[in-house]
Amino acid sequence: MVVRVASALIVLAALCAGTLLGTYMLKPRLGPYPNYEPAVTLEYLYLRVFNATIAVEGAGARNLTMASFMAVLRIENPYGDVDILPSTVAIHVPQNTYYREGNGSTATFTVTVSVSGGAGTEEGAPNTTMEVIKEGSGFAYGYTNDLILDRGVTHFSLRDVNSVIPRESVAYVTISGTVPLPELWSRNVGAWFHGGSWAYVIVSIDGKALGKGLEVKGTADYVAILKVRLMSEGSEYWYGSIPRPVLDNPTDALVVIPMGSGT
Repeated sequence: MVVRVASALIVLAALCAGTLLGTYMLKPRLGPYPNYEPAVTLEYLYLRVFNATIAVEGAGARNLTMASFMAVLRIENPYGDVDILPSTVAIHVPQNTYYREGNGSTATFTVTVSVSGGAGTEEGAPNTTMEVIKEGSGFAYGYTNDLILDRGVTHFSLRDVNSVIPRESVAYVTISGTVPLPELWSRNVGAWFHGGSWAYVIVSIDGKALGKGLEVKGTADYVAILKVRLMSEGSEYWYGSIPRPVLDNPTDALVVIPMGSGT
């Protein structure tokens, strides 16, 4: 009985994870600090869904559906007077997403994108290889059922100067992982891939803008809600290609190069 309850709680926690992640909002700028928005581009995204047999202690072998992914983001610091120190760089592949414009309590609901269709939804493949639905900072956003759950986040230490993106430089951040999908999701994986041709993708950056002597001059926040056209073969889906600086430094989570040096 205890084992059944524990298993039920684990499944419930997994199912709730995507919904709970959807409650996350990008906080508007607070206090006197200005926001220095980095220029962010999704360079590469790879997704693979597969079945695996996993040995579970005390329960024998279990058949699970897994999702593996790899994403490469290009983060450009266009400013000549501040360095950018990211604290988190994240990517999500949600089933549903929305954003809200406004200021404080006057925020209004403006758009919903959903695989389920219906009134008030925005559907259809992107017009190009990548369509930007909303980008910038200072607006609220949310999503539910993140295919890659909480593995799509890379954390950087605010005390690690090796994570600094110097002024007028470019950094490539690689995020990858493998997650087991809740059974309810694995029955309908196609909900994320729209016939295998495209998916919604959210990328976000949180960090600080630093002046001389590592003085904090502002925030460095950015978020983008994207529609990404995918190539697919079997259970593999991908967009773009891996940039050369990442191929040359495959073990580094953050690769920094000067702007204009073959990027």
